[in-house]
Amino acid sequence: MSLRKKFENDPYFIEAVATVEQRMQEEKERKERLRKFERPTTREYLFQRRSLSDLPFIPDANSDLAIAAYIVLIPYITGILFLYFHLFHMDFERMYDLRHQHSFMLIWLIGYEVVAAIALTWIFKSIIMTLFNSRPRSESSHKRGKH
Repeated sequence: MSLRKKFENDPYFIEAVATVEQRMQEEKERKERLRKFERPTTREYLFQRRSLSDLPFIPDANSDLAIAAYIVLIPYITGILFLYFHLFHMDFERMYDLRHQHSFMLIWLIGYEVVAAIALTWIFKSIIMTLFNSRPRSESSHKRGKH
């Protein structure tokens, strides 16, 4: 006598069978989705065409105006924040005195350097991660305990 026939009327067994069948179906669907998904190779990703309209924070209609505003405002705000937190140790009075003594351009240049350093660090990190992730692994590295 099979197990299914023996517990045919048991509600716990019926629920367990339904749960197992549902999870098997979900696993089958997940594997099918993974099979359809093809990760682009590093070469395809690096050499694909890009445009400014692909960026999320640039509107299509006024892209030139938005880019000009970003070029001016992002380094200036970064420069103000850097000076306020790092150089003046959050002393607003000293920060306000700097505004009267120095120009917009000095603050903008400091912010530009900070933004450039952050961008170069991010680019360098991305290159390193891409190199380590694209390296093919040998089968011997997956086997443990075999010498």
